[in-house]
Amino acid sequence: MAAKYWLANNPNAEISNAEVTELGTISEVDFGVVSDLEATADEINSACDETISKDSSFGLNTPVVLVAGGAGNDTTIHTLQSGKIHHFGTGTGALGNADDDDAFTFKLPTPLGAGEQIIVMPVNASVYAKILGFVPTAPATENITYYAYGVADGTMIESASTATGTSGTQNTFVKLNASHFVLGITFTFTSMSTTNWRLDIHDPGNIIASGDIAPAAGHIGGYVT
Repeated sequence: MAAKYWLANNPNAEISNAEVTELGTISEVDFGVVSDLEATADEINSACDETISKDSSFGLNTPVVLVAGGAGNDTTIHTLQSGKIHHFGTGTGALGNADDDDAFTFKLPTPLGAGEQIIVMPVNASVYAKILGFVPTAPATENITYYAYGVADGTMIESASTATGTSGTQNTFVKLNASHFVLGITFTFTSMSTTNWRLDIHDPGNIIASGDIAPAAGHIGGYVT
């Protein structure tokens, strides 16, 4: 008569002698027994949650770059990176940090081709009286075409393209007037070619009105004015 075995004394978990023999050849390492692990399940889950939080603002595998403010001037130029989300508008760039009080100028990289994307998100809790600007790395040959609209009602606010030329002379910047960026607005850049960025501005609070955004010459030094 064949011997009978039950796993964990469970009458519904009967296994044969051959199966028991086979089990005996498998090590605990092969099973990946939790008791052999130095970390508990809670610790593993916590580590995974921390990694997701650190690398993404949405739980996605898109790295977030925190753009710190607090430079104490309105002339600092911040370089954007393709394929990343950029947070700005507070002292550290982190959500929940104290709101900053500097103007921001963001320089777009030269695209390698069509289809690259960059997302820029203010995280300041309240608007503050400083301007915001975007400019290509090589404004003599590259430009930006922007579309600003209120997400709440879908109304197109304004659309225009920057000129190619020299900053400080031609309108190479996209300039947003003071007190018009805050948490909730999203600036999404998509490269349409190696020389053109499309900028879609999503403004769910309808803070931006016609005339609040326009091409501008900026300063010859490369920052928005």
